[in-house]
Amino acid sequence: RSCRVWITGICAAVRARIKGMISYEGKPADLISIRDITESEKAVDALKESEEKYRTLADHLPDFVFIHRSGILQYVNQAVTEITGRSSEELCGHSLMEFIAPESRAVVEENIRLRDQGNRQSTYEAAILVKDGQKRYGIVNSALISYEGAPASLVVISDITLRKIAEDALRRSNRQLSLLSGITRHASQFHRPQDPREVPLHRSGVPRLPPD
Repeated sequence: RSCRVWITGICAAVRARIKGMISYEGKPADLISIRDITESEKAVDALKESEEKYRTLADHLPDFVFIHRSGILQYVNQAVTEITGRSSEELCGHSLMEFIAPESRAVVEENIRLRDQGNRQSTYEAAILVKDGQKRYGIVNSALISYEGAPASLVVISDITLRKIAEDALRRSNRQLSLLSGITRHASQFHRPQDPREVPLHRSGVPRLPPD
């Protein structure tokens, strides 16, 4: 087991293991091996401190932050809990795919597979499901990290829902303008002013007037 001992005024972390019973100076004794693990303990403490700082930073980001292993959520930030209406305890352990809209699942699954293989991925768009069955659209960035001492994937989704709504509204407006322009051009062909040279003449050479 691990413990801390004082050696010449210095506190050191050690791991002790009983190897077995031996005979020492003619008497039974325990053979114990002790290994200094001070540096590894410091590394673990530093990692925990780093992860705690990361959580504090991530919880204050407006972006949606997920950490997952092979698609299973390990951590979500406060922005995710707010849009889903569920606590981090409820979300962690669930599949990331539960929060991805059906039309985006194929591209997300493919990127997870490639990321797990160590491939560097470019950003892409995806739709995510939030509370009340609504959707949000985001730009997805991901990276491989170490989380709680094991490899994991960090996913950051930047919300572009308002931009998508504006783009869709602009496209609809452009389609309507194009349709209106086509109708106007078509109508003008049937109401083209008559060229005076095309006015029919009477045999006398006098322009024939249309009947009242």
